[in-house]
Amino acid sequence: MEIEIFPKRLLSSDTLEELLNSIVQLRMCKSVILQGPRLPKHAINAETGYEDLRRIKFGDREIELEVKVGRIIIQPIEGVDLQDFLNKLKEICNKILPFGFFIKTGQFTKIRPTISDSIKESLKISNVYKF
Repeated sequence: MEIEIFPKRLLSSDTLEELLNSIVQLRMCKSVILQGPRLPKHAINAETGYEDLRRIKFGDREIELEVKVGRIIIQPIEGVDLQDFLNKLKEICNKILPFGFFIKTGQFTKIRPTISDSIKESLKISNVYKF
């Protein structure tokens, strides 16, 4: 079971950093997946408007932010009380995302290889990056 946080607008890097740090402090998640449109790699300045292309820190990690985040998928740690985790996530989101959001549970990532994955593997073509 996974949890999806879908804000009603794309998140700035500062808002995202605050949200991720609050989620990590709960110590209830195994991994976090950030999705959204890719930010361009060219010059970052006030004219281009890509101030969000920077490194963000959350927990003990520091990552290069390459997307304007519009969807967050959280994989909880095994054995965590899911309802308690959802309630805490809603509190955090209400505080940090005043413009609104949706939270739902389900399976948002694939759990086994698809036929396309098998074909890519046999052709040795891959554009999937695992960390």
